[in-house]
Amino acid sequence: MASPQCEDGYLQIAMELVNKFSSSRFAGQEWQIIWTVWRKTWGWKKKNDRIALSQFAQATGIDRRKCHVLIQNLINRNVLDKSVTYNGDKRIIKYGFNKDFGKWKVSPIKVTVTNKGDRVSPIKTQKVSPIKVITKDSLKDTIKDKDAEVDYSKLQEKTDRICQILSRFFKKFNFYAWRQEQLNKHKHPEGIEECLNIVWEKRKTIKDVRAYITQLMKIKGQNAFERDEIKNHNKRKKEELNYNGNIF
Repeated sequence: MASPQCEDGYLQIAMELVNKFSSSRFAGQEWQIIWTVWRKTWGWKKKNDRIALSQFAQATGIDRRKCHVLIQNLINRNVLDKSVTYNGDKRIIKYGFNKDFGKWKVSPIKVTVTNKGDRVSPIKTQKVSPIKVITKDSLKDTIKDKDAEVDYSKLQEKTDRICQILSRFFKKFNFYAWRQEQLNKHKHPEGIEECLNIVWEKRKTIKDVRAYITQLMKIKGQNAFERDEIKNHNKRKKEELNYNGNIF
């Protein structure tokens, strides 16, 4: 019989966070990832720490690839924090929990209120929104809005270190100027950091760094947001079609 005791270790969670969780919507596997981060950080009195995907998989029983997707989703919604540092050639990734729930991008829990005198709740019908068709013009407008929300100063701070290291390896290429050029073109900002990291990983096989990173940015940067938007649209379309098929 299980008999947990606080003497064997415990987590301290602020009641304000508990109240926020009770009114926020997270998927079951997302909760598993959050609890794992808490256990590996707050459980050791740390704000963040190195947590390998194998540790996530072992703690949750979820496949490593699925863990990566769940972690990235929580990072994009500002629930988890990710920091990347370099110790020589070694890349160090740390994860932590973002207590500032004002920055979270989560949906509130929906509450259905029924009349007190009714023994059986009436069947509620839900109107399904018409399927939105994505066009090139709508994608451009969405991308423009997305670019307006980007904190470029934060991106520069995150990529300063990798630019410095790459500049030492490729002495004839100015990575700072390249980064600023991409920002001026309003390309997909997350693609900039991803491209720099890929160049570092492939540095020993790259002969023409300018040609390589230019081609890489076209794939990772310029089209990244369009791919995400179309993928999300197709997912929503499939869900709406399935919902229509279940209405009696």
